[in-house]
Amino acid sequence: MDGTETKQTVAEGEKATEPAAPTKDGYTFAGWFTDSGLTAAFTFSTAINSDITLYAKWTLITYTITYEGLNGAANPNTATSYTVETETITLQDFSLDDYTFEGWFDAETGGNKVASIPKGSTGNKTLYAHCTWKWIGTKNPTTAKAVGDIVFSDGSATAYTSGLTLTSEQKDAAVAVIFYVGTECSNDSASRTLGVGLKNTGTGIGNIRKWAKSSAAGYSTNITAIQCTPSESGSGKAATATFTGDLDGSDNWQALCAAVSDEGTSGNYPAWEWVNTYATTANPKGDYASGWYLPTVAELTMLYRVKATVNAALEKAGGMEIADTGYWSSSQYSSGADVWSVWFEYSSLSNADKDVNSLSVCAVRAF
Repeated sequence: MDGTETKQTVAEGEKATEPAAPTKDGYTFAGWFTDSGLTAAFTFSTAINSDITLYAKWTLITYTITYEGLNGAANPNTATSYTVETETITLQDFSLDDYTFEGWFDAETGGNKVASIPKGSTGNKTLYAHCTWKWIGTKNPTTAKAVGDIVFSDGSATAYTSGLTLTSEQKDAAVAVIFYVGTECSNDSASRTLGVGLKNTGTGIGNIRKWAKSSAAGYSTNITAIQCTPSESGSGKAATATFTGDLDGSDNWQALCAAVSDEGTSGNYPAWEWVNTYATTANPKGDYASGWYLPTVAELTMLYRVKATVNAALEKAGGMEIADTGYWSSSQYSSGADVWSVWFEYSSLSNADKDVNSLSVCAVRAF
């Protein structure tokens, strides 16, 4: 009732006269009531014979807030009503996982940003919580990655499509392209997701590397801990071979170091040194500044099998394509002075002398 009242004296058998509806900031007039019948509105059509005091009843004006979904995704929140009393209501920030809240907007006024609902407002309005992705890519870090996905420094990813265009910010934050998801390159049958770095050594004089110098201890040493053997070898076999032995190369540098004592001498293991300093030379950002390694022949073969997709994604991300040339693996051949290599031009799996100065190097890591 809030002090709004009207008092009438009604003659016997007469009806009360309905007063004009009052107004009040922040409220809607809900009707006239008596102090003895606050749950039922007074009926002006009923004849009475007495003095009567009528009280105005009010309902608070509410604004219904509906939440805008992003990219067509359903929003898990339900509509909420904000109550406008006699004071201005300041709208609270909206929260939704994986999104950054940009503000409340009123579609009825051309998308104007609304920070508050002023005192005395009338009628309901629909406001929208406008949000943008927190992540650089369109897939947040907890979403499973797939072959061809471009991975960014915050762990998010964007799937490759022929029409994809990345912003300069995204290109600057890109760290890898996913080339493998599966169990064939796992020493314990667990599923692994692998990506190749945006830079490799390339081809030509000054870019190719030796696996080991002939004077290095690891040149003639048969490092059995890193042996990985294809079921078949030679031209065309990279498309069909399966593998046994050491399939995961993430700890192969440590295995090499355990077998020799000259790993700290610069120039002894050029291919490995390039990969070990990849974080410095390629400057991948965020959590991906470490963890890069020289792939096994099994891992390198999986990269060969999706080279077209990976190269298309690398081009979109501003990276270096995987060339039609030979790449070193970290996998020891059955004899001491040789390791396995993959020649992308010929789909070939072949052994190469560790001191050969004709193969390129790429860096991979798990995601």
